[in-house]
Amino acid sequence: KSCFTAKNSDDDYYNYAKEIAEFQKKIISLGKKTIFVLTPCKAEIYPEELPWNYKYLVNKYYKSENIEREKLISAFNANGVIYYDSTEDIKKIKRLGQYPVFYNTGHHWSFMTASNITKRILEEIALHYENFVIPEINVLNSSGEEFTMDKDAYLLLNLFRGKKASSYDSPLISYGSSSSEKIYIYGSSFAGEIFYTFARNKGESCFSSVIYQQYNT
Repeated sequence: KSCFTAKNSDDDYYNYAKEIAEFQKKIISLGKKTIFVLTPCKAEIYPEELPWNYKYLVNKYYKSENIEREKLISAFNANGVIYYDSTEDIKKIKRLGQYPVFYNTGHHWSFMTASNITKRILEEIALHYENFVIPEINVLNSSGEEFTMDKDAYLLLNLFRGKKASSYDSPLISYGSSSSEKIYIYGSSFAGEIFYTFARNKGESCFSSVIYQQYNT
């Protein structure tokens, strides 16, 4: 989720991508399907919302070859990693302006964004693997409720009174045809919202089994 290069070298990215590629080959050899999903960095999607001092740093140092995401993608391509980068699709959602991609009160993507990008992830999996049945996930109009992660930054700012968003959007989701696939998600809290899309309604899921494990557990 980080936009800018810290201390990682090109070799670090290459070696990491090589390990991911080897892991994916092992998974595929076991008859399973796998994909690596790159989730968005808020600073890259909404650079205009950065504080003035960060804007100065961006203008001075921000070049495509310095973005960690671009370096990782280059390493992925060199090693044949099966991945989906959500950034460009998310920028399209922002341009359409139907709902916020991020809220000013949180650092996670909005649930409406996560749900619609989840559908794109499934489409991407189907492009790479034969006989992958995509379940029907209908992302309907927003319920207007706050989702848990919409206010995570706001609630942490206990020394100042932040400004809440004027409204929030949580998707109403219905499932049509389901899939017999069993899904295992290993990732960050961003991946948690992908999980919530698969099992949004109590007692319902669009897959026969869905397991979500956070990376630090």
